[in-house]
Amino acid sequence: IRGTMSLRDTLTDLSFDYVEWNDGIGHSGMINSAKWFFENIAKQLCMFAEEYQMERIILTGHSLGGATASITTIMLTDELKRLGNWPICPKTKLPINIHCYSYG
Repeated sequence: IRGTMSLRDTLTDLSFDYVEWNDGIGHSGMINSAKWFFENIAKQLCMFAEEYQMERIILTGHSLGGATASITTIMLTDELKRLGNWPICPKTKLPINIHCYSYG
């Protein structure tokens, strides 16, 4: 996930509202970015990983993208645990690993 690159991204970075999230507080702009990514892309990654027999999903990003990747990874793993529907790699018959690498 790319980092800050546009005026809109800069405004997201500058959203100084902190909101309650996941038993703590978080930066509202970064959480909203992660929610968008989670709702529009992350779930599809699981379907693609199963379809193409991938053994892992890696989310990565820099700057705002790193924060978005980190929060999205937490959202995705929490949702999969809650649903009890973790994606399985058809080739190995093992759960697909989900990792995040974030760069500041």
